[in-house]
Amino acid sequence: VRAALELANSSVTPAPLVTLTESVIRFAGHAAGQALARLSFDDAATQLDRASIALDHVSPSRPFEKLETLIRLGECQALARNPERRRAALLKAAALARTLERPGALARAAIAYCDLSEWSPHDPEAIPLLEAAIGGIDAGDPRLSAALETRLAYRYVRIERERAQSLAHQALARARSAGDPHLVQEALYVLLFSLAGPDQLAERAALREEIERS
Repeated sequence: VRAALELANSSVTPAPLVTLTESVIRFAGHAAGQALARLSFDDAATQLDRASIALDHVSPSRPFEKLETLIRLGECQALARNPERRRAALLKAAALARTLERPGALARAAIAYCDLSEWSPHDPEAIPLLEAAIGGIDAGDPRLSAALETRLAYRYVRIERERAQSLAHQALARARSAGDPHLVQEALYVLLFSLAGPDQLAERAALREEIERS
C-alpha cells in the first residue's frame, strides 16, 4: 500500500502503478468495511483516506466513486470524533456533489457535516451548506428534509431563535410523518434546546415527557 501511494505521487504513471493504485482502492475499501464491523472508526477512516488519495490517481477519473468515498470518510471521522477531519472531508464531498449535480449526495454530506453532539459551534460553512442541501432535495422525502432542517434549526439557535423554533417544529413534523424514531429524537432534542422563554415552559415539559417515553 505504501509503495503504491509513493508511486502515485510521482509524475509518471506506468502500467504497474495503475495496477497498484487499483489494488490500494480495493484493499482500502475492504479493510474499511472490516474496521467498521469491529467499530474501529479511526482505522476505517484511515483506510478510506487511502482510497480517496488513490482515486486521485486513476485514469480515467471516477468522480462518483470519489464522492462516495469522501462521504463515507467524513461519516467515519464523525464516529471517530475527529471534527476537523470530518469537516474537511465533507466540504470536499459537498463541493464535488455540487459539481456532479448530485443533490442526494450533497444532502448526505451536509447531514454528516453538522454534528448535533457539538455544543452549537461557530462554523460559517454550516448554514450555507445546509440551506443549499435543502434547496436541492425532493420535498417529498421527509427523512432527508427532517434531518437537514433539524441541523439547520440547531445552527440557528444562537443566531435567530424564532427561526430555529420554526425549523425545529417543521423538522419534528416531518420526522413523525416519516415514522423514524431516531429522527424524531433528534428533532425533539433541538426543539427543546431552542425553547428558552418563560412562556414556553409547558411546551418544554411536554417535550421532555415525550423524550422520556420514546
